[in-house]
Amino acid sequence: MFLMATGQEIGRITVPGERILVAHFSPDAQHLLITSTDSTAKLYQLPSLKQVAVFQSSNDWMHSAFVSPDGKLLMAICGALTVKLWDIATQKEVAVVKGHDAKIIGAQFSHDGTKLLTWGEEGVARIWKIAELLKPDQLTGHSDGVFSLAVAPDNKMLASASKDHTIRLWDAQTGQSVRTLRGHTEWVFAVAFALDGRTLASGGQDKTLRLWDVATGQEVRRFEGHTESVRSVAYSPDGTRLATASSDATVRVWDILSGRELMKLSGHKGEVYSIAFSLNGNQLLSAGADDTARVWDAHSGQELRRLQGHTADVWAAKFSPDARTIATASADRTIKLWDALTGREITTMRGHANDIFSLVWSPDGTRLATAGNDKTVRLWNVQLGLEVLTFRQHAEQVWAVAFSPDGTILASGSWDKMVRLWRAMPPQ
Repeated sequence: MFLMATGQEIGRITVPGERILVAHFSPDAQHLLITSTDSTAKLYQLPSLKQVAVFQSSNDWMHSAFVSPDGKLLMAICGALTVKLWDIATQKEVAVVKGHDAKIIGAQFSHDGTKLLTWGEEGVARIWKIAELLKPDQLTGHSDGVFSLAVAPDNKMLASASKDHTIRLWDAQTGQSVRTLRGHTEWVFAVAFALDGRTLASGGQDKTLRLWDVATGQEVRRFEGHTESVRSVAYSPDGTRLATASSDATVRVWDILSGRELMKLSGHKGEVYSIAFSLNGNQLLSAGADDTARVWDAHSGQELRRLQGHTADVWAAKFSPDARTIATASADRTIKLWDALTGREITTMRGHANDIFSLVWSPDGTRLATAGNDKTVRLWNVQLGLEVLTFRQHAEQVWAVAFSPDGTILASGSWDKMVRLWRAMPPQ
């Protein structure tokens, strides 16, 4: 480091055994930022050159790095396809941005620090709003972990199910708690809104399926028959039936008006974690601990297809909005896409570092959101098979994700007792 007026050397920093890749002054000229081939960025106070912070990026070199105009964030291009953001005060990674399908060759903050610009070798530049990457809304009220989320079709209400034995209803626009539904005597694993938004179904560790009046919060019907926990619930598109998946290795279908069990589907060799109806209500999709997902005739109960390819528990399975594709998420850390008609595996997407517990399609079918044991929520471009955003602000494993009906907001629920709302729109 040299004094410009005289050319005199006034300081020197060395990184023993490594090569320095980037050296920049912070915008306020109070710090010096250096990245090197040890996959770190280091911040030094000026003029003392005392090291005040270290930021680690796995094994990826940081080819470009900058401090935000307000001095609160560090941004770096890590490897070929990733940009990461760190909070300088805490030295914690707070966001991972992926969206280019070729090497990222540049990135910079806007002058006011509200946006991030990235550009890649594919000839595309993307603009990201930093507030949408960093500041999800946070809904607090549960006294224990959150297992399941559902958003009402009119986007007015959000429901969350918890280990604290309750279901909470939130105003989806303001984030305010509206009411708490009490009745389950153990953990509540699942919630789902009816298509008219007037009733809510829930399932829990107490082996019951319950139906609630959303307007009053009153339990209106209870369905009993499962011999173990009810892990997942789904309404049929015509609103006349409910389907449940259970730890007792069965799927059951119920008549909503009478409460009568219509059908029991047996075939899974272990717990069944997930259940979903097809768009026309003629098929059911289940997934479980036997490493498979299965497609059933929703009227006869006949098994139509078995999706095999995962090497560990399949925690979640969902039809795409157009019912042409099935997505599955597994403890083998992968997401797989399948042809819904033939059962043929289309592609496998990787990125999570541990079990993937939950997945949801965006309403337009172009994106998938996933969440898991690695404490992250991830957003994927389905056509490209690429992860485009990673949200890391949960402190514990994330069990639930749900899109708003317009696809702009993504909700996540975690064992850290929090429900968080993220801006899920793609970059400009």
